[in-house]
Amino acid sequence: MLRKPRTLNPVVGLVAAGLVGAVYAQSCFFPHSKLCLYADTQVGDHDYNCSGTIRNIPYFAKTDWWMPDTIDTTGFPISGATGRVSTISKPCCGTMYYNDCFAVHQEQSNWCLDYPSYQYSAPNPAANSCST
Repeated sequence: MLRKPRTLNPVVGLVAAGLVGAVYAQSCFFPHSKLCLYADTQVGDHDYNCSGTIRNIPYFAKTDWWMPDTIDTTGFPISGATGRVSTISKPCCGTMYYNDCFAVHQEQSNWCLDYPSYQYSAPNPAANSCST
């Protein structure tokens, strides 16, 4: 006598496949504000042709630069901020200044440092929101 093959009931089949009933802990990342670097820290340089002479001119942070949305919890929590389920890497940015070939003060806003030591993790604004 042949037995009829057993079929799984749909819910049991999904549980067996691991698609139902899986509970996992999801991280929720909230933004904090934290100092990235101090004012007058050198943030770069460039070689300029100054009337036929090449001069290396350094760039400096005009003010303290902050990470406005780091996930580093040693920073200051941002009140009312939305948590996100994933993070992205961002560079430390701010306004820099330098004195050009003629000792004229120049500034550039939104100067970013892309060196790994000046990268930080921030909540990904494109990710789903979460709480605690």
